[in-house]
Amino acid sequence: MIKKYIYHDKCNICNSSQRTRLFSIDSQTLVRCSRCSLVYFDKQRSDLETLYDKKYFSFEDGAENANYANYNIQEKTVKKNFTFAFKFIKRNLRKRSNKLLEIGPGFGYFLKYLSGAVDSEGVEVSQIAVKHIREMGLKVFSGDFQKIKLTVHIYYAGL
Repeated sequence: MIKKYIYHDKCNICNSSQRTRLFSIDSQTLVRCSRCSLVYFDKQRSDLETLYDKKYFSFEDGAENANYANYNIQEKTVKKNFTFAFKFIKRNLRKRSNKLLEIGPGFGYFLKYLSGAVDSEGVEVSQIAVKHIREMGLKVFSGDFQKIKLTVHIYYAGL
């Protein structure tokens, strides 16, 4: 499989080119937008539908993707990481708006963790994950975040 990348020299949210380098991982650099504080990789995979196919969420020999062996069993493990993120979000929520959009929620475990405390929604490219999230009764938009047309929503935070 040939990996396809797109370089982001401007923020996906506010279109600012001003950013601060946080650190590098392999060939990607994690940066923070100086205007809206979005944290993102400057180089991202553009072949998302291929990357997040059925093989991504289950172990299959020979697959080149991340292969989360028994991804749905990991819910209890990843909840430990959610506690820190949840405390940060609650501490930084604005009083007038607490709507959050999670980009790429996987099977929706963080959305589930937030439900009831924060008005949250997700955007997920994997149809398998979208189905799982909807079965939990959570709101998720299906498609590539950069291509999907959302109705007018005002989000306080995007993850």
